[in-house]
Amino acid sequence: MHFSYWEVRGTLEANDVVVVGSGIVGLTAATAWKRAMPRASVLVVDSDAFSGGGTTRNAGFACFGSPSELAADREVLGDARALELVRMRVEGLKMLRNRFGDEALGYVGCGSHELLGVEGGSGDGWTAARLDELNGWVAPVTGSGRTFERRAPRDVARRLGLDADRVGGVIAIPGEGALETDRLAAALEGEARAAGVKIVRGIRVAGLEPGAAGVRWHAHRSGTPTSEGTTCTAGTVLVANNAFAGQLLGDSGLQVPDVAPVANRVLVTHPLPGWTTEGTFHAESGYLYARAIGNRLLVGGGRHWVPDGRDHDARLLEWAGRVWPGVRSATPAYAWHGTLGIGAAREPILTTWAPGIHVAVRLGGMGVAIGTALGESLVHHALAQG
Repeated sequence: MHFSYWEVRGTLEANDVVVVGSGIVGLTAATAWKRAMPRASVLVVDSDAFSGGGTTRNAGFACFGSPSELAADREVLGDARALELVRMRVEGLKMLRNRFGDEALGYVGCGSHELLGVEGGSGDGWTAARLDELNGWVAPVTGSGRTFERRAPRDVARRLGLDADRVGGVIAIPGEGALETDRLAAALEGEARAAGVKIVRGIRVAGLEPGAAGVRWHAHRSGTPTSEGTTCTAGTVLVANNAFAGQLLGDSGLQVPDVAPVANRVLVTHPLPGWTTEGTFHAESGYLYARAIGNRLLVGGGRHWVPDGRDHDARLLEWAGRVWPGVRSATPAYAWHGTLGIGAAREPILTTWAPGIHVAVRLGGMGVAIGTALGESLVHHALAQG
């Protein structure tokens, strides 16, 4: 279906700024630009009805990294860069909460736990000395010498509903929390619209062409042939579509960033009468995660598993059943894929990609924590370029 004259003239054409991606980064950036430049016309477009990536499809973890995740980051990035990444997450979560308030986000400071040895073993790799060293390393960012605290499974089994015989160890992370993903998305969109940002979903951007007169961008209704699209011009384009940036920039003939879409499976079970737990849970270096939503279990991940012929959803529920006896008969009521933006490292990419085209992508599965700060930084960066 072709665009009408009114759709092109009134919405798609003659914008000062076009933001590609209506997730946390994109909506934050659009709002920040309007606040810095109130007279600017700012349009956010997204190919999906909601956001398509992770903003409406994540688990709602307000986290900065479990011990095993941070150990992996230190190996890849080195101590200084890894610590800066933790700082970005901690400060980003504070910014998000200060921006909207805990009630609007459904945020609770419930703490989290890393589960050790669920797949076998005692989980003794995290000795007291190793955990003390990690606490000392992260203390300048978290402000606590006890960011991570070891717990004996039997000491917390009743409160957390764990099968203490199946879990080798537990590390508590009191400073983490959880929020309601739908409330976060609603808060971001409400703020953007109140600032005067235009938001149109169902629009696929098929190419970008930088030039002296601005950036030409090719718009199509999602699911329609490219012949039915239109070409518009904007002064600035902000690319904030995370995992999908590589395809957009590559199709535009520009260098492809080190970010790729990785599907991540998430389930929410039917209600489990009488079952409950506290906080959120990470396991296997963050590749598996879970939380309670009322008396339902949310469980997700498993992208590190080698295919073995078993159904992936069944494997997720089987893993959860080893942790919590109360969910061993659980069946999924909801099942979906979220899309992560993953690259060689979990540091975000923030740069000018071509004249008038600025990019903030590769959130590494930490979009809730760093998305708001990254969106603000994208605007500061773009405005500084002139």
